[in-house]
Amino acid sequence: MKVETVKKLVQENLKDDKSKITADAVLLITEVLNVFVAEAACRSAKQADRDSSPVVTREQFEKILPQLVSFGFLTVNDASQEMDPKPRHN
Repeated sequence: MKVETVKKLVQENLKDDKSKITADAVLLITEVLNVFVAEAACRSAKQADRDSSPVVTREQFEKILPQLVSFGFLTVNDASQEMDPKPRHN
């Protein structure tokens, strides 16, 4: 992901218009997102392999999502089924 894209996404979703985000924070968020995407791609590819599929399908990606949730990348609000990007602390 591009740093500028992440910066725009974060700024658009800040609750308070007066809030600012540092360049270091944007870099860190970008790196975490890149790791998340790489991990999702790797796990999806392994699932496709297990399913003897030459390509990764949406269904295979959906199969690995609980692994990412339990890994702490995402938490899910059961009431609204919306993804919450806050890390879980067990």
